[in-house]
Amino acid sequence: MTFRRRIATLVVLLLTLAPELAHACPGCIDLKTKNRVAFFGTTIVLSLLPLGMVGGMAAWLRRRAKKLTSENGDQGPGTPTPGP
Repeated sequence: MTFRRRIATLVVLLLTLAPELAHACPGCIDLKTKNRVAFFGTTIVLSLLPLGMVGGMAAWLRRRAKKLTSENGDQGPGTPTPGP
């Protein structure tokens, strides 16, 4: 076995065993109900936060577009502008 192959095998072996060495934080695996509920609630909040941000931005853009359309009349693309 060549030196490079031994190093590659060692790296793969270490990466395979790495999750066994890195234990979860105490809050993640705590058996106390209070900690589990807090962890679960935080997980839900952090999962929904990006969706809320994207939804809020989409709603703001939609309102802004409606406001600009009502200020400028209903001129869409291809609508001729009135001459002097």
